[in-house]
Amino acid sequence: KKKKAYQCAYKNHVGQFRKSGEAYIVHPIQVGYILAMLRTGPKTIAAGLLHDVLEDCCLSREEMSAEFGEEVTELVEAVTKIGALKFQDEKEYQAKNHRKIFIAMAKDIRVILIKLSDRLHNMRTLSSMRSDKQMKIAGETVRITSMAFAGTDVEMVTMPATVFAIGHKAFYGCNKLIGITIPASVTSIGSYAFSNCDLLKIITFGNGVKTIGNGAFADCDMIANVNIPASVTTIGEKAFYKCESLASFTLPENVTQIAESTFYKCISLREIEIPSRVQMIKEKAFFGCEALASVPFAQNSRLQKIEAQAFSCCYALRSFDIPAYVTSVGDNAFAYCTS
Repeated sequence: KKKKAYQCAYKNHVGQFRKSGEAYIVHPIQVGYILAMLRTGPKTIAAGLLHDVLEDCCLSREEMSAEFGEEVTELVEAVTKIGALKFQDEKEYQAKNHRKIFIAMAKDIRVILIKLSDRLHNMRTLSSMRSDKQMKIAGETVRITSMAFAGTDVEMVTMPATVFAIGHKAFYGCNKLIGITIPASVTSIGSYAFSNCDLLKIITFGNGVKTIGNGAFADCDMIANVNIPASVTTIGEKAFYKCESLASFTLPENVTQIAESTFYKCISLREIEIPSRVQMIKEKAFFGCEALASVPFAQNSRLQKIEAQAFSCCYALRSFDIPAYVTSVGDNAFAYCTS
């Protein structure tokens, strides 16, 4: 099927050229190659090779269906429809939200994989375009890919080992998402990647994650336990903001600071040990952690600074032995710690 799809694409794109001057057939071949590297199936690769045939060539839908079957034809047709979307202006683009249209039109996730593979190769060959066109396409690509699954009904996600990063707001507001398995290949989780996923409670981390971005899991009310891998060195501001069910959390040894509002109003958090390398606890880091009763420090703690309101309104906090190297405790750092 793949060989036949290549032969069909080659035949139909004969005489067509890209802006760079190269034969047009190079583009669908590259799209097919990207899909093969993603370990997609033969029908997906065939559709990738044929993805521009219905739009740019003389082959009819009926002819494609007769030659390759309805499944491949429907994939190609869906990719073509996505490419045909037009917007009057930037305001309309933002209002209709290209990412949601992608998901709504693509009942089959393979359509998204083909379209993103198409976009990836186009990005790799931008140099042949005018500079203003390059900026337009690059900006559009950021908007499309940064919130790839935001607002969808996906429930369980196991990411393939080909994924190296989870983008900004990638799963933002996925209110039916229950669990996510993050492979060891992923090194960074973008800002607000899983924010407002109201039912998310199962997070399985691979051992490659180094950075958890600002607000990455903010307002995920059902998360109760998080096993952060030792590879993590940076946890951003508001990373677990208002995770109201979060009861236990182990900070990795290589973290050097606890960022502003990281655990703000995690009202179920009872205890957290501060690793020895942490040098600063930023403003409102544990503000409003009402159940927090104990904050033990690792031996040889290097903590030097506790900023304003860092532990304010931690009503259950009973003991806190400030390490010897601390030189600054901010305003109201322990205000209303009534226990």
